[in-house]
Parts: sequence; structure tokens; C-alpha cells
Amino acid sequence: MRKSTIAILFFTCILAPIVVGVVVWEITNRPLIDYKLESSDSLNLHYEVYLPVKLMIRNRGGIDASVWLILTVENATIEEIQSTNIKYNENKTEVRVFLPKGMEDWGIGETLNIIPKNDAQTFSVHYNVTKIFELLSFVCTIKPIKPTTLTFNQTQPDVYTKISQ
Repeated sequence: MRKSTIAILFFTCILAPIVVGVVVWEITNRPLIDYKLESSDSLNLHYEVYLPVKLMIRNRGGIDASVWLILTVENATIEEIQSTNIKYNENKTEVRVFLPKGMEDWGIGETLNIIPKNDAQTFSVHYNVTKIFELLSFVCTIKPIKPTTLTFNQTQPDVYTKISQ
């Protein structure tokens, strides 16, 4: 038997079923990640220094997953948090979180504090999630649940009200 024939038989009979089995298992058990933002409906700077924003997330799938929670702001800054799992910038912060499989209830990935810039008539908060590559969960479904963007307008001096979700 020639070497090329042996290689073809080896791949066809042994490796192909293993690869197909892993791919099918990944597709049927993949992480199913949902995410959304939560905050109060208004911010009164006479009583509060910042707007706490909760980065809500869950993994309803059959495999654990690691993800980046990415929060960006316009006309505002994000209060700095010191942690080894956070990449901080005043306009964009990324938080690395581990999500166990089978989460039916929402969990708080992180709470970040948003401070409107001086004299801002409006400010916005945007939330996104990206998957961190892992060998056992390379297939993943990430689904935003509204709201993932919040916009606040200044309705009185030092008072902001949520206008969109």
C-alpha cells in the first residue's frame, strides 16, 4: 500500500469522524450569551456624582465562556476601576469575565460609574460583548437584548433624564 493511500484512509476513517464529532458537539452545546444595560432613569448631580451603569450578562448555553464586556461613552467619562481583569480608558473600558454554562438568571458583569462632561447637553453609553477565543468553545452566539445603548439629555441644570434605550 502506498503512503498516500494510508494517509487518506487514516484521515477518512479516524480523523474525519473525530473532527465532525467535535464540530457537532460545539454547535449543539455552544455558549448562548445575552447582554443588556441597566441604569436609573435620571441623574441629578446635586445628589449624585455619577450614574451607576450595570453591565448585565448571562450564558444560557452548554459550555462555559470567557468574554470581554466593552463599555464606551460619549460626552462622559468612566470612573477608573483598578483590577487585573479590566482595561481602562476614560472613554472605553473592557472587563474580562468568566460565564459558567446554564445561567438562566441575569448576572452583573460589572457596575461602572459614568460622569457626564462639564456642560454636556447629552451623553451616551454603549455596551458590547466579544468572545475570547478558547479551544473548547470556538463557536458562540452573542445576542444583545435591548437596551445596549442609553442616551441622557440635560433637562435642567445638573439634571439628566434617559431619553432612549
